[in-house]
Amino acid sequence: MSDQPDVVRTDTQFEIRIGEAVAFAEYRVKDGAITFPHTVTPAALRGRGFATRLVEAGLAYAQEQNLLVRPHCSFFHAYLAKHPELHAMVHPDERAALTAA
Repeated sequence: MSDQPDVVRTDTQFEIRIGEAVAFAEYRVKDGAITFPHTVTPAALRGRGFATRLVEAGLAYAQEQNLLVRPHCSFFHAYLAKHPELHAMVHPDERAALTAA
């Protein structure tokens, strides 16, 4: 059993809670796409891989729901830019930005 806290999905965000601290990735679903506008990791939780876990949970949810991803959050964008194997799940309007220099 892992000692890592679970990622929980609410109606508006994916979150990881440790005590009073909450790392979260906001999302909105509309017209067959999921937009990730904002990810926040409080200072007390940084450097522990929580933001990456939030991204991975969000992308897994998008895949399960057959939603195209709109990575408006810079962290989601950077993650996807580093993983070309995931570009097919990104909304066609936004794929070119993942490979732009």
